[in-house]
Amino acid sequence: MAMPRGGFTKIPAVTGICLDTNGSARKHFARSCKNYTSPGGQGLLSSELPLAQQLPRARVLVVDDSPTVLSLLRATLEAHQYEVATAGDGVEALDTIRRSAPDLIVTDSIMPGLGGFALLAVLREDAATRSIPVIMLTSDPDDPAPAGDVQPDAIIMKSAQMDPLLAQIRDLLQRSSNVSI
Repeated sequence: MAMPRGGFTKIPAVTGICLDTNGSARKHFARSCKNYTSPGGQGLLSSELPLAQQLPRARVLVVDDSPTVLSLLRATLEAHQYEVATAGDGVEALDTIRRSAPDLIVTDSIMPGLGGFALLAVLREDAATRSIPVIMLTSDPDDPAPAGDVQPDAIIMKSAQMDPLLAQIRDLLQRSSNVSI
């Protein structure tokens, strides 16, 4: 069965992801996927996707005082095609946000200096950052969230299992933005 070409645009690309007609992806380092054929038929380069699928990649800011956690989360999110920036504490996060606001923030709850809940309070006070979804990571199930209106969009336990975090990121981004997730 041939893939309909209507609604597709061709954008020159040097690298991309080849998608077969079943939606299976393969990395491809050429100008097209003409040589990539799946059982379903001719492949497409990611730059030939329908315009609705060519939205910019979601930008996620990860904030944690642990270099190990930052590295793990960066690798995981980049492997899922997110654009990732990192910050080692809340003050560094605010500087990063002022330079380029992310689509979503994943932050540790407890950090030296400006911790996650204090960062969240600053973000919610500013009209420019108020609507950025924030996921709070905690390693303590009894970690007290401050009372009042300043609540993260989600609180997730730190874990080696990334599926709950990835699902929450996808959900929040789908509800809040026009970026590719």
